[in-house]
Amino acid sequence: MEALGLYQRGDELISVVMERRRGGFRAVWVGCESLKAVSEEGEAEEKDGKGTESPFTGCVRRLLGRRRTSYAVAVMPAKIGLVREVVLGLTKDDHIRATVPFEAARLMAEGKPEDFVVDFHRMGEAEGKSRVLIVAMEKERVRQWIEAMQAGGANPRKVDVDVACAYNAALACGYSPSQKREALFCFAGGMVYLFLHNEGTLQRVRALFAGEGERRVERLVREVKRTVVAAGLDVGLERVVVCGDTGGIEDALAARFNAEVARVDLSPMAEGLDDEGKRLFMRGG
Repeated sequence: MEALGLYQRGDELISVVMERRRGGFRAVWVGCESLKAVSEEGEAEEKDGKGTESPFTGCVRRLLGRRRTSYAVAVMPAKIGLVREVVLGLTKDDHIRATVPFEAARLMAEGKPEDFVVDFHRMGEAEGKSRVLIVAMEKERVRQWIEAMQAGGANPRKVDVDVACAYNAALACGYSPSQKREALFCFAGGMVYLFLHNEGTLQRVRALFAGEGERRVERLVREVKRTVVAAGLDVGLERVVVCGDTGGIEDALAARFNAEVARVDLSPMAEGLDDEGKRLFMRGG
């Protein structure tokens, strides 16, 4: 079975077709379209008196014209929603599930609980309380995203969030948290997804725009220190793990934390792609 995942990375819309094979999924095709370029073409057509469509829809249509599947997934950027850890005085899943929409509405500071699509991940339990990672999106934003995909010819059967996809990709390629204080960095273009672990347990999740250039390391070091403090850990990292298109900064990160460094190799997921496909896959994360 093939599944098509469609997600936005900056100015680009990227389509990845994955095929289930023995041992998991493998990428068999990657395509990319520029939202800016499609927008400029649409403006030119509008001046000529021709009808136009949104850049997003236009990109979807072009990508599906090159490769389509019967199963599509919409991968939404976490930065337009909420990814936040909270502590709830609850331990049962059904009680937590009923409560997290209200927490999401409170944290988003606008809207009602019914205005959000919410999911959660339990990150630990102690003294009758649960640490819960909440992922929430406004229903209207999700609806617009799905309708744009449908207008372009894709009917998504599932909606996912990029930060979850990044973590799942690392796990699928062999990542396993150690018993040390550890940070997993998943690099995808200008975005970096940070997963802080302690004694094998996920403590914090961050979606960061780290940018490019020399200041990238400084920005990541600063954000990691903030995240470690927020997690209540008294000391720094012992291990740094990286995956994706790191730009070669992993050694600098490890040196700043005086920590050992390890790498998760995503190339097995892209072994069936040509050179351009591999480049897009690694850049997209």
